[in-house]
Amino acid sequence: CSLRHRPARDNRPSATLWKLLARGCAMAEGAAPLRLSDGDLDQDPAAAVQKLTVALEEQPDNPGYYCQRAYAHILLQNYHDAITDAKKSLVLDPRNATAFLRQGIGEYHLGSYEAAMKSFSDGQKLDSTDETFPVWIKSCEEALNRKSQAEVDSRVWQHQSRPPKFKHDWYQTESHVIVTIMMKNAKKDDVDVQFSEKELNASVRVSPEEDYTLKLHLLHSIVPEQSTFRVLSTKIEIKLKKPEAVRWEKLEGNGGSPKRKHFTPGLCASVLFNPCLAWLLLGSYLEGTCGFAVPYYSPRSAAQTSLAVGL
Repeated sequence: CSLRHRPARDNRPSATLWKLLARGCAMAEGAAPLRLSDGDLDQDPAAAVQKLTVALEEQPDNPGYYCQRAYAHILLQNYHDAITDAKKSLVLDPRNATAFLRQGIGEYHLGSYEAAMKSFSDGQKLDSTDETFPVWIKSCEEALNRKSQAEVDSRVWQHQSRPPKFKHDWYQTESHVIVTIMMKNAKKDDVDVQFSEKELNASVRVSPEEDYTLKLHLLHSIVPEQSTFRVLSTKIEIKLKKPEAVRWEKLEGNGGSPKRKHFTPGLCASVLFNPCLAWLLLGSYLEGTCGFAVPYYSPRSAAQTSLAVGL
């Protein structure tokens, strides 16, 4: 069959018909199907893609051509194209284990480790003798573990780097330890405080999406039945009842038996050297007795408070 002799111009067939005629001639002349080894693909993957594309125009239902072109795309790092060709090959031949392998490799390099593991597992079911599948499955498992750990580390870092939204402070008298949570306009119904012998648990519903919690392991024991709290307009004040007049060196402890130091009278004198605590004391007194809301601590207001307490 030859196309060298064309009919007269007036009777010339269209370009599409010429293409069909050429394909028919090639089939009539017994054109051999394209045969490429993996070595051919390794040597020149770009040229292999071109040859396989031409071959697929002739035989669009050949699953082997799609599978080979998927491998060539992997060598060229065209992973999206590799996945597309591997899936086309599997549509035509669902039991092609090599197509599952090449689809999984493309998915792995795109970071879709869950999808890649499924592709490798499906391929392994079809060909359990291929030692490549277990290697890739293990690589997927390791990548998923790294991804999971990285997500956990990121959440921990974000939590640790985020400054606390609400601060708390404390001071003591001869009979009580007072813990103050600096939170404005909290509602009493949204505040829950639980006392135990050496532990304080406070929870506040800040919004429908956010809760504030404060959990303290106390240095010394308290009397839970005589401990109370009250919700003011600028803060939440928690009063922990001491069983005896012991001076607390710090608020929290590590569960051991700290040395006990009996409380020494002279609170006002000690408060004068700690303006912040003086401010808390004055604020609690004025707000509780007069309804006067004292603003948060500042160096200027603290100095004024020290003078007031001294007077």
